[in-house]
Amino acid sequence: MKVQILLLFLLSSFLSLGKVNAQASLGFMIKNETTNNGKFEFDVYASASALGTFHSRGQVYINYSDAFGDSAASYNHVSFQQLALLNESLPMFGNKYTTIGFVDNAPNRIALTWQTNFPAANPSSVAHTEVPSTLTPLYHLSFDIVNSNIPISISFEQNLMNGQQFMIIAPAAEIPYSNWVFPVELLDFQATPLDAESVRLDWLTAKELNNDYFVIEKKVEGQTDYQVIAEVKGAGTTDEIQEYNFVDRTAMGTVNYYRLKQVDIDGSATYSKMIEVRMIREDKPLYTVFPNPAKDVVNLKYMGKLEYDREYEVINMQGIILHKGLLSAMENYATHSVSIGDLPAGMYFMRIQGELKSIPFIKK
Repeated sequence: MKVQILLLFLLSSFLSLGKVNAQASLGFMIKNETTNNGKFEFDVYASASALGTFHSRGQVYINYSDAFGDSAASYNHVSFQQLALLNESLPMFGNKYTTIGFVDNAPNRIALTWQTNFPAANPSSVAHTEVPSTLTPLYHLSFDIVNSNIPISISFEQNLMNGQQFMIIAPAAEIPYSNWVFPVELLDFQATPLDAESVRLDWLTAKELNNDYFVIEKKVEGQTDYQVIAEVKGAGTTDEIQEYNFVDRTAMGTVNYYRLKQVDIDGSATYSKMIEVRMIREDKPLYTVFPNPAKDVVNLKYMGKLEYDREYEVINMQGIILHKGLLSAMENYATHSVSIGDLPAGMYFMRIQGELKSIPFIKK
């Protein structure tokens, strides 16, 4: 009994030290996404906007697609592990933080809630953990892939329920999650394959605050890291809906993953959800004609495998054959150039044996 009283006295003394004079906010990011053995795994990272930020309790909501089923937590289709920001311990008293809630709080949304084990303590490096201004691991999550035919998608939900706010410790009070300023409100982010070699990305923002630009990042199935493929200028500060689009013509895989990195004028950045695009099967031929309009030469390119040699023809509006050639079954992913410098300007068609539709192009 005397030992317990002494420990409580020492703890009380420790916890009264180290008050901070910073007021900041926290931001989250999803990193290290992997798919392995029927599971989709990722880490949730957090960082503070200023040093001197000690966290006492908090909550993150994560939306997920039907690839993981409904009510993932209730059906044990998702699990978590606490990482660095929740794993510090206090000698003789154990861990500083405990996850007190891990539930489905809405269809296709889980809520993770953590809390300090010393709620009465003043902010200090003894009783709490300081959140660095660099991204630091908070949680690791693992979802069972219930339906592999549905694209994988995860994202943060920014609107928490009343009374379930995220809190950090400031000089005399805690700052609620609802007081955060999100620099860009992303309404929608979609990817649509145009053909076997290109994908169109479209996204909308409801409002923007100091938005400098977007970075489009991509990885192909089997790759670990995302690659930057483009930058798109943002609208700065606006309350009006903004529409953005970009056509990706970089090397494609059977499955491609995209995400947006939104960068503020001050250099801070946040990430969108990841979206998945499945391309047309490689064993089905798909033809493109370029450039269009063309001047002296038009190219016919086909992706995939041919079961037999096929003839192609350039015809005019009256169906008269002007040029023709042969696509060999021995050549996959080949490009054939056709000289059209002798043709007058106008509309023409590329007709391919075995295909129901001809491909139109314009001769300048």
